[in-house]
Amino acid sequence: MKTVVVLATGGTIASVQNAEGDAIAAVSGADLLGAAVLPVDIQVRVEQLFQLNSFNLTPSDMARTLLRVQQVLSDPEVCACVITHGTDTMEETGFFLSLFHDSIKPVILTGSQRSSGDSASDGIGNLQNALIVAVDERTRGLGVLIVFDGEIWSVPETRKSSTLSSAAFDSPHGALGGVLGRQIAIHWRPIRHSLLSAEKLRADSIPRVDIVSCYPGADTTALDAVVKAGASGLVIEGMGAGNPGRDMVRALAPLLAAGMPIVLTSRVATGRAAAIYGDGGGAELVRSGAVLGGLYRAPQLRILVIAALGSCDSPESTHTAVTRFLAHTNTA
Repeated sequence: MKTVVVLATGGTIASVQNAEGDAIAAVSGADLLGAAVLPVDIQVRVEQLFQLNSFNLTPSDMARTLLRVQQVLSDPEVCACVITHGTDTMEETGFFLSLFHDSIKPVILTGSQRSSGDSASDGIGNLQNALIVAVDERTRGLGVLIVFDGEIWSVPETRKSSTLSSAAFDSPHGALGGVLGRQIAIHWRPIRHSLLSAEKLRADSIPRVDIVSCYPGADTTALDAVVKAGASGLVIEGMGAGNPGRDMVRALAPLLAAGMPIVLTSRVATGRAAAIYGDGGGAELVRSGAVLGGLYRAPQLRILVIAALGSCDSPESTHTAVTRFLAHTNTA
């Protein structure tokens, strides 16, 4: 008998329509498991960690999830942890977990694109698949995974790529594997980079990191506001290969000189950020000390900077952690 702990956090998989017709997270994890058909050799323990649609989850909630996952996996009787989660921010929670996850036991996130009351809901099928993946010996050592729509995705590369389709996720490297019935297939094995320690992480004091988007004619109003609000780090979503524009580059230079970690990415859907252009381009910002985000996009990079700031001792060690992670994982 293999024991899996399911941490329920809400999301569309747990949602039903209220009197106004809006989907609200209200179905318990226990009720979700009660509707699933499980293999006879799986024992499941369910904990209701949150009951929220994932657009209401915060980085502090992600830290609390991480700390509970680590406690769960320290139990020798538990072989894996499954997290039911909304798809809006599943990539961010998964990314956060992956930065600290150093156990051979897999952590698997799943959810749905259609609410529990929908006649075509995909939630229970996804949950059943996640549990099948969780107990398969071939998933040991694969790290944090997303199981969705019959596919297995490796975190941190995976991100949500469709707002409503049941095939909600994508990755620059393609799916890690698939699930068909009670059988799984693994196409390749990721190189894992557990980089950070949660020893200093405090869920009640997560540092503020903001994303500032760039566009034609943008001034520094948004940048000035988030810095004034207390941002400890920034992700800059540049145009093209990561080009912020003259005003933004000039305003960011003193922040970089003061030691603030700043990561540069692109607003374009695919491709890596690159230091090519001067005169307000990405090359000028990188020379001032910004870090190129490579293949990752702003939501993922924000989580990386938050996690590094929350677990490192100094701006220098934070910068080292961010650059080392990106150097190791942006190889495709």
